[in-house]
Amino acid sequence: MKRKSLLALVLALVMSIAAVFALVGCGGGESGGESGGDKRPADTSFVGCLSAATYEDEESAAIGFLSAELDGAATKTQFVGAEKGDELSEEEIAALELGDDIDVNDVESAAHYTVKYTETEVSDKAHASAESAKSYKIVIIKIGSHYYYYIPVMPKGGAITNSYIAMVCDPKKYVNVTETSVGKSTTTVQGYSVTVTLTTTTKLAGDRAHIKLVSSILGETQIEEYYLVTENESLVMYYYDKYDDSWENFGSAEYATLEQLLEDAVFNFDHTYFERTASGFKMSSGKLRQYLNDVMGDDLKALLGRDFQVKSASADYYVKDARLDEVKAKITMKGVVEGMSTTATVSTTTKYTDYGTTVIDLPFSIEE
Repeated sequence: MKRKSLLALVLALVMSIAAVFALVGCGGGESGGESGGDKRPADTSFVGCLSAATYEDEESAAIGFLSAELDGAATKTQFVGAEKGDELSEEEIAALELGDDIDVNDVESAAHYTVKYTETEVSDKAHASAESAKSYKIVIIKIGSHYYYYIPVMPKGGAITNSYIAMVCDPKKYVNVTETSVGKSTTTVQGYSVTVTLTTTTKLAGDRAHIKLVSSILGETQIEEYYLVTENESLVMYYYDKYDDSWENFGSAEYATLEQLLEDAVFNFDHTYFERTASGFKMSSGKLRQYLNDVMGDDLKALLGRDFQVKSASADYYVKDARLDEVKAKITMKGVVEGMSTTATVSTTTKYTDYGTTVIDLPFSIEE
């Protein structure tokens, strides 16, 4: 095969992998996490959460906890039982984060409970179901004739709750932030390797966004820039045409605000693909492969080819002050493309800075 044809094939593969990798969710470098020796400050942002719903008794509250907090697309739970532990003292009750709508003096009783359940998850291998016995420690509170479940601080390595992910990935927290992502993709075909680097700087500031992409391949650097601006209750995209030296209207998006865009297209993922870590949460190799398969299915096979598979993958999300601080992720794929042995590795590191202080100045031609 000629060098030019081989290069074209490699580039097509790189772009396909990059497209798949963008689906990971909140973002995504060399992934290490706690297991890789990458020590980070502990995430102490989640201090407890009271259920929004009320229940008629303790067992209903325990079942409600499983349904609302642990069930999702990747795992399903089956209630086994709830063992009551010690009652909370008045001092312990007073320390609970019950929210502004609950007066701690109205709490009639509160006790520790161990909720026992079985968890069934879909394996990334042939979608075989695997069931395991598990337990989770919560507090059940009685106020008047109603019962609530209360989620205390979550342990490292345990199941992650829907409330925690909703807290960290609340779109309202990300309408003013600077997100810098540095990605590297290396694809090797028959001993010939091509590395592509891509630095993406995304600034969000209320009713506007600025996206700048700087890519480098074989010593050639390319720069692309885009703006998203709210016009007539719709987000409109502009891109820079370097040939005409002008900003061109690329058309309207489906969303009226950046918050709607974030909620639907960025943070719209299921919490059961993740697990808790000391400094945030992560998506393990098996869960990430399962996520890609569940989201794309046959489209993923069509994109990469049926003989091209994800061999390892991980994504680590680091949390600070109840919002994302950094995301690191890595995917390695291997397979045969047009009869040639191929390996591709994509890694990215995304950092979130300037919360609440990001400013975007529009080009004069767009302001007009």
